[in-house]
Amino acid sequence: MTFISRTDEFRQCVQEYAAKVPDSKRRKADVSKRAGQVEEDAFARQYLAEAYTILNHLKTLSQLLVSIRRPYLNIDANPQFRPASATRNLDMNDMSSDAWANVKSLTNAERDQLDLQANVILTKCAQRVRELEQLDKRHTELLASKANPLLRMLPTRLVQSTETADADTRALHRSNIAWYLTRRLTETGAAQKDMQEERVKRQVERATTLGSTTALQTKTAAPAPTPSTSTSGWGASSWGRGSQPAPVPPPPPPEESDDEYDDIELSPSQILQFEQENAALLRSVEDTLASVKVAESRLLDISALQTELVAHLTRQTEVIDQLYDEAIASQGDVKRANQQLHKARENQADSRIFLIVFLLGASAALLFIHWYN
Repeated sequence: MTFISRTDEFRQCVQEYAAKVPDSKRRKADVSKRAGQVEEDAFARQYLAEAYTILNHLKTLSQLLVSIRRPYLNIDANPQFRPASATRNLDMNDMSSDAWANVKSLTNAERDQLDLQANVILTKCAQRVRELEQLDKRHTELLASKANPLLRMLPTRLVQSTETADADTRALHRSNIAWYLTRRLTETGAAQKDMQEERVKRQVERATTLGSTTALQTKTAAPAPTPSTSTSGWGASSWGRGSQPAPVPPPPPPEESDDEYDDIELSPSQILQFEQENAALLRSVEDTLASVKVAESRLLDISALQTELVAHLTRQTEVIDQLYDEAIASQGDVKRANQQLHKARENQADSRIFLIVFLLGASAALLFIHWYN
């Protein structure tokens, strides 16, 4: 899943809007800017930088998983006779997607290395996402502690302001960022889990097929019994009787039972060959079993991490819904407060006009009484 950065468009819109603001209001806004706003901007930049770092790690891991999927699942081309010293030390952090294009096959040890590195990357990314959430939580608590204690005692509807609504919107934005990172973590972990499950499935199928094929080859490699000499005698006796009609060929010999194979004596070279094949088959099955056990353990780890991420994603969704409702309610309260302020200004203007008229009338009445006396 790709994302598009529209930060430049947002900054351009902000600059266009700022250009429309009169200079007097702009200077007034600059003077009224508090030191806390500078801290808020610094925290926002730090938060976004860390979030982009985690997102880049997840994007790189997703691309590498797509690049290595074919050699990772190519169990048939597994070099069984490669020496242990020839095992490559693969590092997912140093290799790009283009470098993996030259890798055609992998050993079980190399697959285990890749599984371990992918699990470590996913675990560290999940830990950093949780640290981001804890950092945001501490920042919110710090801002709440700096507020006026008297204002905290008042109901929420009585202390609504533009700053409160902006703080709720920023908190909602940061929660959405953490939710998106958790979702990307879940998707990447699911891709890694699918690859491991497919690898275990193919290895088990290959071990079963290899065992059946070897057993069949062992059965068919036994030498056939020597044919009877009666046929050659019949042919020799019938060679001289060319004038006689061709005799009917004899019926095929009956199928030999398994007991006849038990009486066959194998040569020492054949016995040695069978022992070597059995030993090679046993080593191959043992290696496959060991790799399957390691893959299953990695699969259990990634499944546990996947379950934890899904549960965490569910909790994040609930928190985001709650923050969204609070942000909408705050914006609605601010809008109603602005309307009430507008009405209060209108009432204040009417009150001033009424007071001026009253004072003029009272002054005229006093002048009239003074003139009358």
